Amino acid sequence: MSAPGPTIVLAERLEMSQAIALHAQLLEALRAKGPLVVDASAVQVVDSASAQVLVAFALSAKEARLDVSWQRSPAFDDFFQRTALASAIT
Repeated sequence: MSAPGPTIVLAERLEMSQAIALHAQLLEALRAKGPLVVDASAVQVVDSASAQVLVAFALSAKEARLDVSWQRSPAFDDFFQRTALASAIT
């Protein structure tokens, strides 16, 4: 695995109102073409719109063969486990 690259720090609340900005931020990170770190350690709330953006990002990164490291909060992990999406963001 390559050395960690840019870190994308996620907000405490990932809600529909932030989904467009989150998408733009993650799309820009994908353009870097290198290893990425997603810092979700402060996340307390995730809604379905933001989850869709994060899953699409993770799938795009896999398709582009980019290494992504996830730093998860318990709330972040809980949401993705409860919705059976955890495997999409590993």
